[in-house]
Amino acid sequence: MKKKVIDIFPPKEKRKTFEAVLPEKEEFFVGEQVISNKEKGESFFSRFIGKIKKIGELFKLPKTKILFPSLLVGVLLFVFLVFHFAFSQAKIEIWPEGEKVSFETKLTLDTNKAESDFSDKVIPGQLLVAEKTISETFSASGRLKKEEKAEGMIRVYNNYSTSAQALLAITRFVSTEGKLFRTPIRVIIPGAWYDKGKLVAGEVDIKVVADQAGPEYNIGASTFSIPGFAGTDKYTKFYAQSFQPMSGGFSQEVSQVTAADLRKAETVLISKARDEAEAALKEELRTRGEAEYLDFDRLENIIQTEFAEGVSSAASGALAESFNFQVRAESKVLVFKKADLESFAEGFIMSQIANGPERRVDRESMEVDFSPEIMDIEEGKMSLSLEVSAKVYANIDISSLKNELQGKSSLEARFLLGNQPEAVQAKVEFWPFWVKSAPKDENKIKIKLNLDHIK
Repeated sequence: MKKKVIDIFPPKEKRKTFEAVLPEKEEFFVGEQVISNKEKGESFFSRFIGKIKKIGELFKLPKTKILFPSLLVGVLLFVFLVFHFAFSQAKIEIWPEGEKVSFETKLTLDTNKAESDFSDKVIPGQLLVAEKTISETFSASGRLKKEEKAEGMIRVYNNYSTSAQALLAITRFVSTEGKLFRTPIRVIIPGAWYDKGKLVAGEVDIKVVADQAGPEYNIGASTFSIPGFAGTDKYTKFYAQSFQPMSGGFSQEVSQVTAADLRKAETVLISKARDEAEAALKEELRTRGEAEYLDFDRLENIIQTEFAEGVSSAASGALAESFNFQVRAESKVLVFKKADLESFAEGFIMSQIANGPERRVDRESMEVDFSPEIMDIEEGKMSLSLEVSAKVYANIDISSLKNELQGKSSLEARFLLGNQPEAVQAKVEFWPFWVKSAPKDENKIKIKLNLDHIK
């Protein structure tokens, strides 16, 4: 019987792996001196090279298969060196000693000054002027019953005698339609005369006016009698005739401009003129550089606007359906640049904290509030009451500090920052994570001052 041969192969040995322990972020408070375990013993770089060697020992492959693992190790080593030397940096955050201060003072705005004078508390100002003329048509609200009497010319005849006849003013003439007219003035009717034995009536043309107003007196050509001669021989011998219609008589309700209409129109246009003039000032600020000047809303309360006397196309009591009204407004305001006000405020705060350790003003936290007290547009001056506040903090020489931190280990950096009397708190962070000391290039050392703790 043939023997059965079985080859037994041992299981392949599992490949080993490794983990790099990442260092924790390093930070401290003044007074604390904590040393990380990472700072004891060999450096991370030495440990990393050792790990690379162990990886090489694990990959005991034929020479024909060594190229790829070797290339991978080389790339990793190259990336490590690039990050270590090209991108390494130190991030330092410092909380300096500080406080928030507030002060009150006075300031003068002067358009005659070209530059600020901090000793006299004066900053330069500019006068902005905008003029607007607004006109609009308004309806008349008054109502009036208007009446006119008809009038016209009549020819009066004297067929009574050769003597002239005088007629008193307001002598009545009645038309065949029964409409009464009167002479407005005294008139003389010439006497008749004889022509070849025939009596020719004397005559004269006179104006007559209707006794009452109304369109019903606009009658056509007619014959008129004189009621004053009724019952006498003259009644039929004195008469009149018209050759054209009477006209002008009417009675109707018409519109009338009232004093209230004029006041209302002026009030409406003054408001519109002011709005447009102030809008023009705002546009002027925008074209000059809105960011350089104080917000227009803060200047709104100090604008001075003057108005010329309103002009109307119709006077009060005039009969008209509508009328045109016009108003001219001139707005003026004194403005000043934000930079000038902020520079004054910063300088004033510095003058108030001059006695003591050197400190700086945080302009981002600075608040400046003002209110006008005395303003003289003609003189171009305005007195302001100021309230200023800001965070002030101990001066830290960033440039010198960077120079001292170059090449320092984490522990040395802590000791150095802990000996800064101006700092109340600090934090140190090196990047990438394997870096154990600050770069020797000060441009790679970033120092940030944190003022959030100052309230």
